[in-house]
Amino acid sequence: MSFRCFRWMWDVLYVLVPAVKLLHPHNRSVYLPDDVMIEILSRLPVESLQSCQKLCKQWRSLTTSPFFIRLHIERASPVILMRVESYGSFKQQDPVYYLYECTKIGTLKISKLRFRESILFHERTQLMSSCGGFLIFGSERRCYFLNPVTQEHFAVDCPSSGLYCIFCGFFYHSSRNEFKVLYATGVPGNSFCYYIYTLGTNNWRMINPPPFPYAPVIVAPWDPAVCNGFLHWMAGWLFADFSPDPPHACGILVFEMNSEEFSVRPHPGHKECSDKVNHWTMSLLVNDEQHLVFCNLEGQMGLIDIWMLEDHASWFWVRKWKLNLCTFDLPVRPLVVYIKPLLIHNGVLWLDCWERGLLLHNLERNNVRRVRGPPWSPFVALGLRSVSHSCIAYARSHLLLPKSM
Repeated sequence: MSFRCFRWMWDVLYVLVPAVKLLHPHNRSVYLPDDVMIEILSRLPVESLQSCQKLCKQWRSLTTSPFFIRLHIERASPVILMRVESYGSFKQQDPVYYLYECTKIGTLKISKLRFRESILFHERTQLMSSCGGFLIFGSERRCYFLNPVTQEHFAVDCPSSGLYCIFCGFFYHSSRNEFKVLYATGVPGNSFCYYIYTLGTNNWRMINPPPFPYAPVIVAPWDPAVCNGFLHWMAGWLFADFSPDPPHACGILVFEMNSEEFSVRPHPGHKECSDKVNHWTMSLLVNDEQHLVFCNLEGQMGLIDIWMLEDHASWFWVRKWKLNLCTFDLPVRPLVVYIKPLLIHNGVLWLDCWERGLLLHNLERNNVRRVRGPPWSPFVALGLRSVSHSCIAYARSHLLLPKSM
């Protein structure tokens, strides 16, 4: 695709700018400014970009700079990564990974992401999050980083202190150009300690815990909503024996990257909520414009209330949509349990509806497109019918992992 694209590009440029000699990759006597080439190359999909890197040294140099890679990540279209695996079987199989993406002409493309998890990690893991083209997997005491495009990977031991470890988030700290992981460890006395690991270092660093008895509501996969230099989760109690949920005025837990401090904010519509509404039916996303989006699945009727944060500093929310999935003649079992909002991209809300497959809801046109369920066939052929799946939003990148020194 990249070769056809660039042959066409040169023809157009020669017609539009006949007085200017342009740099063809095989002609060193002519020149096209680097900023123009960066604008063009940064908009290509990662597979085409890899082909372009093989054409000439100049393009390879441009496309491997930290500035270009960050720009390419920002412009990359997110896709849905689905992990399908068997469980409860004596013959354990490697999970299978599928990519779901909408093309520019509106068709849905499904492809397989190929890597052997058992060979890379040597133990059973869970897919936890993605950031900057990296995937992070976790076991009981280790976390694994992988770039599926470059096949680079390495492992890090979880914080050694504490009775157990809980993954809280994987994020890119843009002002410091660092990728970081946030973990919590349970310690005696019914409390948590929080640690940050920066990729490229070899140690965990303890940070101050929240000054209140709330913790992130962790639902697999463990993605927080990351935007504007903050991580966001729905707030829950530190331990499950507290009931009901924290007050709705403390419904969202916020972590600031720069100060590394926690705070709580009210979730939208908190004054209208009854005490019976719990934070497990609520979720947070980030849209294409980097606005925080709040989704509340109301009751078991397939209703989704969607708000958007217009201004982070003033915490000003606007109710944008009220969806009723039952109007689309969908097979409904308690939707509140079986629906997980995944992504908002190009005005389309992606929903994971478990065995019913994926739903793509166009928010402006108010129509729904159903996508077939997870491809179980590799497991069914082996007689493994106890199958589950999980989904995360993922953007492909050729960024190299900053390994520990």
